[in-house]
Amino acid sequence: MRITPQLLKERTALKLFVVGHTDMTASLEHNRTLSAARAQAVVKALVTNYGIATARLEGHGVGPLAPAALNANAGAGPKIVASSWWRDKDITEP
Repeated sequence: MRITPQLLKERTALKLFVVGHTDMTASLEHNRTLSAARAQAVVKALVTNYGIATARLEGHGVGPLAPAALNANAGAGPKIVASSWWRDKDITEP
């Protein structure tokens, strides 16, 4: 998370969609809850530690439904959070 806070501070028109992921080792309900908590932890860190406005961040969990990586090493218990950038349509900032 080194580049993300700096980029969000420099490009104030950017918004961030944070997506939490899990593997498939527990129930779907548990994994969706866990992945949502992971995404919200990233949002909270960006707000608390870097002063990014909450309105610019959105966090959601998808559990194992949209894998960010293959579960090749199930014993490792991957902790994956992915992100996507988006902007408002009327923004002119590059």
